Amino acid sequence: MKNSILLLVLIAIVGFASAFEFDVDSTTAEVLPGENANFEFDLFVPDRMIDTIDIYLHNDIPDGWTATACTPWECFFEHAVIVIAGPDTALMSAHFITDAISHGTGTMAIVFQSAVSGQTDSVIFTVTAESYIAESKIPSRTDVSLYPNPFNSSCRIKYSIDGNGEFEILDIDGKIVYRENIVGSGILHWNPTDEHSGIYFVRIITNDGIVQKKSIYLR
Repeated sequence: MKNSILLLVLIAIVGFASAFEFDVDSTTAEVLPGENANFEFDLFVPDRMIDTIDIYLHNDIPDGWTATACTPWECFFEHAVIVIAGPDTALMSAHFITDAISHGTGTMAIVFQSAVSGQTDSVIFTVTAESYIAESKIPSRTDVSLYPNPFNSSCRIKYSIDGNGEFEILDIDGKIVYRENIVGSGILHWNPTDEHSGIYFVRIITNDGIVQKKSIYLR
């Protein structure tokens, strides 16, 4: 009888000790300024119980960058909570949004803590943005401004470029929701209809590089 009780205790301890497993293809990326880096990975909870998991983000990124993470149900900048009935898998993602001028390296640690066992584990992602354009290149004269920002119905986007370019609006996952070819300078009015509330990125691409601004849509 005592041996059976001891065996059950050992099984419980082993179960608690293996609260998380991660399936990560890569934790590093190199991009050009103005490009985004996106990672996807699986969080696996092997225990046969319902576990509430707190997720915290700790980032060290250059000024002008944004770092977020997403569960299967929401994206967040600091903290989120998910409930998983193990054994089960949740698809997670990490996103670095760089600007067109800030070079350097940014890191983000995604920390997971089990409410059942108290175990804590983490995954750390690192992104480096480095320009390969020669210093003698003529600086870009591309400019873009947004008003109002945040907005709840329509956003006025004023742009100015040398020659031809492409105008894009991307959601937080990097999906292009609007695209148009542009020339010279002008004003565009963006009236989202099917898009959800959240963060979007207005991007202008020319031969001189990429200029990107963040816009917040409050529906």
